[in-house]
Amino acid sequence: MSMRARFLWVFIIALAVAALSATSALAMPNLGNLSWDIFGSSLSFAGYLFGTMLSAIVLERGRFRVLMLGSIAGFGVACLLAWVMIWYPFSYSNAWEIQEFIGKLLITFSLVSAVMTLIGLLRLIKPAGSIVRYARVITESLSGAFCVFSLLMLWEVFDSWLFGPSEFEMRIWSGLLILSITGLLGTPALRAVEIARRKDAAESGLPMRIKIGITCPRCEHQQSIATGGAACTKCGLMINVHIEEPQCPGCGYSLAKLDADTCPECGAGIDRPE
Repeated sequence: MSMRARFLWVFIIALAVAALSATSALAMPNLGNLSWDIFGSSLSFAGYLFGTMLSAIVLERGRFRVLMLGSIAGFGVACLLAWVMIWYPFSYSNAWEIQEFIGKLLITFSLVSAVMTLIGLLRLIKPAGSIVRYARVITESLSGAFCVFSLLMLWEVFDSWLFGPSEFEMRIWSGLLILSITGLLGTPALRAVEIARRKDAAESGLPMRIKIGITCPRCEHQQSIATGGAACTKCGLMINVHIEEPQCPGCGYSLAKLDADTCPECGAGIDRPE
């Protein structure tokens, strides 16, 4: 069983425990906060497993080992901090301040680990063209900027800066969030579109291997030979046959089997031989 499969099974079990404890808390209110504490613990553990499972996907591909191990460790610390907030009896006079500090640490580790994992997943997307490559880089930059800006707001760094009103900060944060989500969803979609476009271009061109009739230059035997490399059926002479396929000078789209005067892909004019 792979690492990802193990995490997936434990993730399902944790969700089941969380659902069972929440149901018990609703059905048996005499249990007090115990069922809700178990629910919160199971849910935080399920979140840790989900993030770890995504990191394991990247690890199984042998990519970004240090980055993914760091994200797994970060998710683990966040889960432990959540358990501390749920189960530890804060009875100090400054208990609220301690809980607030632990909560900020929890969000910090969760957010940084999530962004690291998302960058690793984005890097698994093989660019099918320059547009996908640029979209991936822009999305990674936006995700990093969103993470940094969120942490600055979380730790109230802007309170000591002449940055502007709180509403202005929230607008920037919301914009970075929307752009990051758009990039995360749009980058795989752009790759799918690029692959489909290339597939259509390949299907509109000449087949990869076709047979043409030729005469052997050595024995003058007439025969049909497939494009590429083949031997004469009579004397064994190796014959290499290559066909130069017409392409658009602007975008490289295959112009085989097309009679139009403009490229159907980019609209550039085509100079046909007289």
